Amino acid sequence: MDDAYLAGLTQAGVSYIVSEKDGVDLKNALDLLGTEFGVKRLMLEGGAQTNGHFLKAGLVDEVSLVIFPAIGGKSNTPAIFEGDEDGLAGRARLTFISAEAAGLGSVHLRYRVGRP
Repeated sequence: MDDAYLAGLTQAGVSYIVSEKDGVDLKNALDLLGTEFGVKRLMLEGGAQTNGHFLKAGLVDEVSLVIFPAIGGKSNTPAIFEGDEDGLAGRARLTFISAEAAGLGSVHLRYRVGRP
């Protein structure tokens, strides 16, 4: 990012963290959010790859899913978690926490994530 863009963020009162290398060290990023901004709890609403990276790094403690009664019928539907060539099998153990009926016939499921 160029300096003008970062200056604009600062002027607008937007806090940011700049990575000193390509890619993101997820554990370090979360540690910085805690120490620099007081973040104690974070909800991840990423796509399958982002969710997979956080799961693989051991940074997911709960999975919350809302199942909505609809049939899409499309092939190649994205997964909730997507791993790299090593996959994600054996990375986590899910333990049921709760199920709750939600609006429009949907169901909210919660699972605790543990290490195998």
